[in-house]
Amino acid sequence: MKSIDIMVVSFLLMGIILGGCSPSGDIHTIPEEVIKARDWGIEEARKENIDIPQGLSWDAHNITPPLLVGYVRYRFTSGSFRIEVGYPVVLNPVYTVLIYQNGNLVWGGRNWERKSVKRSE
Repeated sequence: MKSIDIMVVSFLLMGIILGGCSPSGDIHTIPEEVIKARDWGIEEARKENIDIPQGLSWDAHNITPPLLVGYVRYRFTSGSFRIEVGYPVVLNPVYTVLIYQNGNLVWGGRNWERKSVKRSE
C-alpha cells in the first residue's frame, strides 16, 4: 500500500514540475507554423468583417495542459482579443484557430497548408 502512495505522490509532483516547463511569454519560442496559422486566422476573420486592428502586439503562451500528449495549444492575447491555435502532433497537422473578443468567440477555422475550412460564429 505504501508503494502505491509513493507512486501517486511522485506522479503528482512530476506533473507540477513539468507544468512549469512550458515555454511562454516570448513570441520567439513559438513555432513559425503556429504564428502563420494565427496570422491566417486574422486575415480570414478580417475578410468576414471582423475588426481586428493592424499592428497589435501579441503576448504568447503555450497553454498545453501538463501531461497532455499528442496535442499542443498556444494562446495569443492583445487588448480585448484572444487567439488560440491548437494542433495535433502529427505530420502535416491541421491547425485549429479560434478568435475571441471580450471573451466571446467571434471566428473559428481550420487550416492545413493551403487548404482551409472556415466556420464563423
